[in-house]
Amino acid sequence: MATSDASRPWSVGSAWSRWDPHIHTPGTLRNDLFGGDWNAYVRKIEQAEPAPVVLGVTDYFCLRGYNELRKRQREGALPNILLFPNIELRLTIETERRQGINLRANASNFLQLRGASQRGREKIRV
Repeated sequence: MATSDASRPWSVGSAWSRWDPHIHTPGTLRNDLFGGDWNAYVRKIEQAEPAPVVLGVTDYFCLRGYNELRKRQREGALPNILLFPNIELRLTIETERRQGINLRANASNFLQLRGASQRGREKIRV
């Protein structure tokens, strides 16, 4: 008779968790869906079902939203969520169907990024 032993690696099978590598924050350039209301934004994430485990905090050309959300996380919000910065770049070229092209640069949350925001004047701590 086979038994499951959770103490052995790989004995429990797959475990699914919710990741969203591309979420915009209040104040996001060109995509502010919360009208700058950070409290409502954080509440919406905290009440999400299933609860997110990893979020890529996205903004155009800067890390302003990521920095603000990390600050709120240090103050106690979103305690069980891993955040990583996601910078979205809009190119001025288009596809042959006249669709814009966006690039996203994801960075490790374990690195210390310097000068990647606001024309290189702001140091971003992660």
